[in-house]
Amino acid sequence: MPIDVSEVVLEGVYAVPDSREHIVRDIVSGKVFFDARKERSDEEWSAGHAPENPPRIEEFAAACLSVVSLPRRYSRHDSV
Repeated sequence: MPIDVSEVVLEGVYAVPDSREHIVRDIVSGKVFFDARKERSDEEWSAGHAPENPPRIEEFAAACLSVVSLPRRYSRHDSV
């Protein structure tokens, strides 16, 4: 099941098919720039898409299976 677009945030880490993770590096004009690595790995992040062709935020969210982690400022457990 895809994640909600509202859960796509800078530095958020998301599980995707094929045992991979994506980390959002930037969101510009509705396009998501992200890096990728093997799931639960200590390997370095590498480019997750062609720089000239980042996915739209809706496409990125639809491809994600779940949220792995969010930066502290977006923690679901923080009180407002």
